[in-house]
Amino acid sequence: MKKTRSLILVGSIYLILSLIVLPFVTGIPEPVSAQVQKRPPVTLRIAVGPEQTAGHMISTALKKFEAYSDFLRFDLMMTKSWLDNQKLMADQVCQIGWASGFQVGWHVEGIKDFEGKPYKDFRLMWVTAVIPYHIVVLDKSPIKTFEDLMDKNTVMYAPGSLAHNMSQIVDEATGLKRKYRHSASTGDMVSGLRDGTYDAITVGIGPGNPSFIDLFTSERSRLIPVPENVLQKIEKKYPGYFVRYSFLPGIYPKVDKGIPSFGVAALFLADKKVPDNAVYELCKIWWENTEEAIAIHRRACGDASNKDFIPLEGPIPRHPGAQKFFKEKGLLK
Repeated sequence: MKKTRSLILVGSIYLILSLIVLPFVTGIPEPVSAQVQKRPPVTLRIAVGPEQTAGHMISTALKKFEAYSDFLRFDLMMTKSWLDNQKLMADQVCQIGWASGFQVGWHVEGIKDFEGKPYKDFRLMWVTAVIPYHIVVLDKSPIKTFEDLMDKNTVMYAPGSLAHNMSQIVDEATGLKRKYRHSASTGDMVSGLRDGTYDAITVGIGPGNPSFIDLFTSERSRLIPVPENVLQKIEKKYPGYFVRYSFLPGIYPKVDKGIPSFGVAALFLADKKVPDNAVYELCKIWWENTEEAIAIHRRACGDASNKDFIPLEGPIPRHPGAQKFFKEKGLLK
C-alpha cells in the first residue's frame, strides 16, 4: 500500500513538473536547420531547347540536382530553338532558358526577329559555352580564303537558327554575298559537301562535332580562317555580342595549327523576376556538383562548368543572385 502511494506521489510530482516546464520547452526556437527546411518552395520552368542539345543535357543534370535543395524545383520544357526559349521567357511561360548573346541583344533592342517587341528583363546567370563559327571545305576546293566564299553555295541550318543568324551577321558586317542553302542536320551537310552539292559548310556549332570528325577522318578537309579585318568589322558592328575563338590543333583530324574564328557566348538566363535566393541556390547546386554533372554529359556539362567562362558577359546585366554567389566564391570581382 505504501509502495502504491509512493508511485502515485511520484507520478503526481512528475505531472506537475511537466505542466510547468512544457511551455518553456515549446517556446524554444527551432534549430536553424529546421527553419531552413521551411523555406517556401520555388518551381522554375526551364526552356531547355531541342532534345539531346547542350541545354537539354544541362537541364537534365539540374533536374537531378533538385535533391540537393530543400526548396528549389525545376520543370523542364522542350523547345525548338533558342529563339523559342527567349520568346517563352518574354511571355512568362518559362523563367529560365538558354540563348545566344547576339539573339538576346536583338530581343532587348526589339530588332530583327523581335522587331517592335523589346524585352529588357533577361538577366545573365553565367556563360555556359562559346560556340565557334565553322567554315568547312574539302581540301580540293578552290575556296582558300574567307573572301573566296563570295557567290558560293554555302549550307547551314534553317532560317532563324543560330548558324543562319551568325552567317547573316558576318555578311552584314563584311558585305559578303553568297548563295544560302539549308539543311536539317550536320550529317546531311557533310554528305552534300562530299558530292559537290555545296561548296562550303558554314555553321555555329560546338567544337568536335562527330559529323565533322568523320569528314576530316575520311576526306582531306580544311577549316577556313576568319581574318583579322573581318573580326574587327564584326566587333565594330556588334560590340559585346561575340568573342574571339581559335580552333586548337587536333580539334579535328589533320588540323595541325590554330585556326582563328569567332564564337557566340551561350548565355544561361534567368528572368529579372526570379527571386535572388532561387538564382543563388541554382548556382550553388550546380557549382557544388559539377563532377556529377560532367558524368551525365562530359562535353555539354563540362563546358557549363568551365570557370573561365564565368567572367564573360553579354548585352544584359547579371542577375543579383548569381552575382552574389560568384563573388562569394571569388570567381567575380
